[in-house]
Amino acid sequence: IDDLELAIETFSATIARHLVRTLLTDEEIRYQAERFIRRFCTHYAPT
Repeated sequence: IDDLELAIETFSATIARHLVRTLLTDEEIRYQAERFIRRFCTHYAPT
């Protein structure tokens, strides 16, 4: 498995987990999900 495939799998699994938590409508959890997505995209952004 190459780095991109691993990144996609990790992202998909983590986002699925965060979406379930976000459905609980806890504002702190929503903030954590948004922060994670921003950090992930920044880390894997093409250079």
